[in-house]
Amino acid sequence: MRRTPISNFPKHLLFYRFQAEEIFILRVVHGARDLERLF
Repeated sequence: MRRTPISNFPKHLLFYRFQAEEIFILRVVHGARDLERLF
């Protein structure tokens, strides 16, 4: 699983993963959330 900030939404993070030639978006969360509890 990887994460990246979202352009124009600096407080949000996009969590995603690659599989073969596809990208699966897992979650979009606010960066102030307790990320360890979410995963």
